[in-house]
Amino acid sequence: MAPYGPEPELCGMKLNPCLALVAAFALALAARPAAVAQPTAALVPTVLLDERFADNSNSWIVGSDDTGDSKIDTLAGTYTLRRPPEGGSFITQTLGVNYDADFSIDVELRGTGGLVWGYTKGSYNTLELTAAGQWLAKRVLNSTATTLKQGALTAPADWHRLRVARVVNELQISVDDKLVHQQAWEAPAGKKVGFVARGPGGELVLRRLRVQHRAAPIQLAPNLPAGLKRERLGPPVSDPALADVGPVVSADGKRIFFHRVISKVSTVNANVSDKDVYLTERRPDGSWGPAQSLGRPINNEASNAPAWTSPDGRELLLISRYNADGSYLSRSGLSRSRQQPDGSWSIPEVAVERKSDFPGQRVSYTFDAGSTLRVYSKQLDSRESPNSDLYVEFRQPDGSYGPARALGPVLNTPLKDISPFLAPDGVTLYFASNGHPGYGHLDIFVSRRLDDSWTSWSPPLNLGPAVNTNGDESFFTLAAAGDYAYFSATGPAGNLDLYRIALPPALAPKATRLVRGRVLNARTGEPIGGADIAYEQLPGGQAAGTVAAALGTGRYKIVLPAGRQFGFRASAAVYLSVNENVDLTSLTRYGEVEQDLLLLPLMAPVAALAAAPVQLAGGTAPAAVPGQVKSVAVPAPKVPVEEKITLNNLFFVQSQPKLLPASFPELNRLAQTLREHPGLRLRLEGHTDNVGDDKNPRPNQFLSEQRAEAVRNYLLGQGIAAERLSTAGYGGSRPAVPNTTEASRRRNRRVECVVLAR
Repeated sequence: MAPYGPEPELCGMKLNPCLALVAAFALALAARPAAVAQPTAALVPTVLLDERFADNSNSWIVGSDDTGDSKIDTLAGTYTLRRPPEGGSFITQTLGVNYDADFSIDVELRGTGGLVWGYTKGSYNTLELTAAGQWLAKRVLNSTATTLKQGALTAPADWHRLRVARVVNELQISVDDKLVHQQAWEAPAGKKVGFVARGPGGELVLRRLRVQHRAAPIQLAPNLPAGLKRERLGPPVSDPALADVGPVVSADGKRIFFHRVISKVSTVNANVSDKDVYLTERRPDGSWGPAQSLGRPINNEASNAPAWTSPDGRELLLISRYNADGSYLSRSGLSRSRQQPDGSWSIPEVAVERKSDFPGQRVSYTFDAGSTLRVYSKQLDSRESPNSDLYVEFRQPDGSYGPARALGPVLNTPLKDISPFLAPDGVTLYFASNGHPGYGHLDIFVSRRLDDSWTSWSPPLNLGPAVNTNGDESFFTLAAAGDYAYFSATGPAGNLDLYRIALPPALAPKATRLVRGRVLNARTGEPIGGADIAYEQLPGGQAAGTVAAALGTGRYKIVLPAGRQFGFRASAAVYLSVNENVDLTSLTRYGEVEQDLLLLPLMAPVAALAAAPVQLAGGTAPAAVPGQVKSVAVPAPKVPVEEKITLNNLFFVQSQPKLLPASFPELNRLAQTLREHPGLRLRLEGHTDNVGDDKNPRPNQFLSEQRAEAVRNYLLGQGIAAERLSTAGYGGSRPAVPNTTEASRRRNRRVECVVLAR
């Protein structure tokens, strides 16, 4: 509970934003003429919150520090705040009130102190009880206090009822159900609402807090099932005594990373909590195993939290920066760590540099396949700012992201809009907000992108009472299959826990396809770990994302959305890649496909030279001495004379040799490979299926020759020398697979690339 400063400012109890009690007041009332003040009973409100402190499901701050202490007695139904004899006031909870609409805040309390509203650092309003048996309404603006009204308490000196309300264009103050003050409405400087305890060793006891307002209709997602219910993961995943926040689910649905709040104060940075990254893995029966701390180097002495994981859950982006030894460096930026073959994690390295042209703190990220970055931000002093907005940043050619672009007023409100998650379809966005009409605190909403401007979105829809309650809900995420969604929500003990819900079609994104397989050496069949797998939209060749093959096994996973055609390939130094493609334009439901990716070596293997004697023309050279580099002339080992790969991402006009634009990205990469390896010569071989061969094979033979020549002409146009390229056509005489189905015939209509020399 670090102090903001002496009176007339308040001393503020530190509060994790994810644990703050917040409420949405999103109604902008139509302008109305000034009216004669009405008694507060004239307000016809919707009850937003009616807290009787029977539990701590609303995440009230409890505990002690140097500015006081607070506790909830659930049996008595009270919330008690105390301040130490040496002085200092404190704010406990906050509400995000929209003061542009009619509202009322009622408290029942006893002691010294009372209600604080419209708070920002140095400016606020209070309605409180004094030690002298009076009530006092005060306004503080830029640390200068003005008494609005004060008077004697006339009710018995025990429990008292205080109310602050806006009715039309008036501020109305009531004490013990009596209207004691009215004045023209004046908007407060800040947004927060809380409590203050006064007097040396003073104590304030609350037994009820009631918030009312003229609520706008909640815009619910349509067709929500009547029996939809959320499920708390609970032990062995969530620890009810601690806050478990921010689930990050791998696309294959087998891993959930999240951060656990170990302490409210970090030993490195007193302004943030101490958080560690945990992992739970799905068991064969579908249940989730015990949550395990990732340990060092992921978890160090600072605040550590996951931002994103690769589709296979073997790569992590972390919110913070690390030194080379794994120790804390900075809160700004993102770091990347990969899981090693032995199960350990590498020391995180800088993944995405923070752009200096964007003010504010970035605290939550979502990626679409690694090419576009979404982020929500807060102002530099997050304790004082009620505002967090959603932004998009695009990856630049140098690997950085930016500049930041706000997602626009349909999504962003004057209050908190946080924890975005962009579904694998690249269109459906889930986020949390207290600025859109909801059920009281942070609610989760869904919206869909309408075009490529990233500022045009469908109206946000509330996910409904099965997901959203009067507690906090945020960090909504889901795997590629879309069967379950996971999120953070206030649990029965008052801490944030992990929950899941079976995702109904009304809330689901578009279908996706999970492609998995191995990256293999085409000559030996051995896995190639660490190879990059890139995928792109066809026909334009726009980059859609990259992942890395797992070290040791060469395994990879990528997620592709419906509605497009994609090409994908693996790449590694001194290898020629075999490209694949998948057409998802008609995909309507989730599916998985296995596809190995082959890489053809472009250089002779020499890895065994240091381990064994080498037979030279003049005798045998000794084995290499450790630590000593010895240069010897070694003849290249014999390799197969003719190795071939299929150019899978070539597309022609039906029954013609004319290349379609979707072929250009692959041919451009092949041309670049030829430029990088000037000794490489190729023979381009055309093939067709056998349709029509029984009557007259010549048309197929001629078509295969023409298509091979069309590929050669394209490469010549890219500056490749003619003597490095030859062609041949075989019609339907050399099928790769039997011509028994249309799918098989498609495989046989191909152009192969035969490597003649390296």
